[in-house]
Amino acid sequence: AAARGAAADGVLIYSPNAGRMFLKLFSPAGGFLGQAVAERTSAAVGELTPLLAREWMIKRAVGLEPPEAPFRLSLADPRAGNPSYQVGDEIRLRLTSTRPASVVLLNVEATGQVTLLLPNGYQPAPQVTPEAPCLLPEPGGLALTADGPPGPQYFLAVATAEPLDLPELRLDDLNGRPFRRLAPLAGVSLLNKLAAALEKRPNGYATADLLALVKVP
Repeated sequence: AAARGAAADGVLIYSPNAGRMFLKLFSPAGGFLGQAVAERTSAAVGELTPLLAREWMIKRAVGLEPPEAPFRLSLADPRAGNPSYQVGDEIRLRLTSTRPASVVLLNVEATGQVTLLLPNGYQPAPQVTPEAPCLLPEPGGLALTADGPPGPQYFLAVATAEPLDLPELRLDDLNGRPFRRLAPLAGVSLLNKLAAALEKRPNGYATADLLALVKVP
């Protein structure tokens, strides 16, 4: 027997068989997101929770785009449009803006984990101006590599006239690590806080995003 359940950010298909649960998760558009096999439904759902969190975060991030941004922000890999990387490849990102701004850059990984790319331990107060793009990594700076696992990588950039003040964006507890990394549900919390902060300045920010794909060599 098989049954289908619908969720706001995905479609879950489950099939009980020989005392085990087989769950497959699909996007609302029908794309395969992941699967889990476990003896208990709760365990299988727990395995898929990070993937649901990832889909929710991407949906939430896309919704942050202001209806009338006061300036234009763009995010790209200077070598490609929608880039595709192999595990181990160097990632390069370039932010440009039509006016000076502070920037935040998040990476929602295939696992649902979130990495705060900007600010970071080497670029604690990243800025972008029309004359000076913000580069990651900076020339001669720390290399950023696609370390897997394979799958989609979503990047969200937010630019504001004044730096955003959120606990997750502070760097005083990195203890020598270059980037802050958040578990999926902590990433969901950060996106909620980010949305709340931006709602207080509806005409004072701009967003840009980029979807990349990481493949096995």
